[in-house]
Amino acid sequence: MILINKVISYKLKSQFKQNKKTYAVDTGLRNAVLLELKRRGSEIYYWKNMGGYEVDFVQKTGQQVQVLLQVSWDVRDDKTRKREERSLYRACEELGVANAMILTEDTGETVERDGVKITYYPLWKWLLDI
Repeated sequence: MILINKVISYKLKSQFKQNKKTYAVDTGLRNAVLLELKRRGSEIYYWKNMGGYEVDFVQKTGQQVQVLLQVSWDVRDDKTRKREERSLYRACEELGVANAMILTEDTGETVERDGVKITYYPLWKWLLDI
């Protein structure tokens, strides 16, 4: 079974024209997150801009973006952290969101820049909704 995610756009035509993002259900951390978001009843999209920056999950209710989520198991490497944060900052700016989250193995901290707060959160806590 494969689950498909649409790109976020307020124009339906753009949602249908863009490539869909697919996830094979039997592998990967992102799949666990996607399945949990679907279980919670969320409208789920991904975000990608012309510069190639991408955010794994955009959770939306009606016209309101609720949460931007990146999934990165190991963020100990500065290059990885910068890449993940850069994409979230760009998406927050474009979508008008002030908070985002990076789900990780065990990192728990918050960073803030230009009025945007990114929270690193352990996946197990998020799955248990603690």
